[in-house]
Amino acid sequence: MKQRKPHSYVYTIKDENGNRQEGFAEVAKFMAHYYQGLLGRNDIQREEINWKAMRSGPQLIVEQQLKLIEPFTKRDIKEAILAIPSIKSPGPDGFSSNFFKASWQEVGTKICAAIQEFFTTGRMCKQWNSTRLILTPKVQSPTTPTEFRPFSYCNVVYKGI
Repeated sequence: MKQRKPHSYVYTIKDENGNRQEGFAEVAKFMAHYYQGLLGRNDIQREEINWKAMRSGPQLIVEQQLKLIEPFTKRDIKEAILAIPSIKSPGPDGFSSNFFKASWQEVGTKICAAIQEFFTTGRMCKQWNSTRLILTPKVQSPTTPTEFRPFSYCNVVYKGI
């Protein structure tokens, strides 16, 4: 693995104008800028919601509305965690869904309590929300950002939430 790692480094990349960006710092800065451009800006203003227009269509009956706001049960949470495919890669914390499935007897109660706390308070452990983005080459020797496929690795508890 150590022998293959240097071959995976990207020392140079071409920008949209064909100009070469060279060096780890320049390539990293350019790639971050490229993918931020794909994701869009944070300062976009959202339109106000027209609540009257939303109320004019079909509506849920009271029982249906109450069902939607019921707290998640331990069973709901366990089913959500168990539904995550075991073949998924581990999150940034190194734990895969397979780990949680295999050790549910030991960790299940704490995981359920943490997820229920999130839905009660709206707060979660900062580490659960961390995601690792990995760029995997689509071709043998990539030269442009479009020749990479981004993968995101999220924590299993975050997926459960």
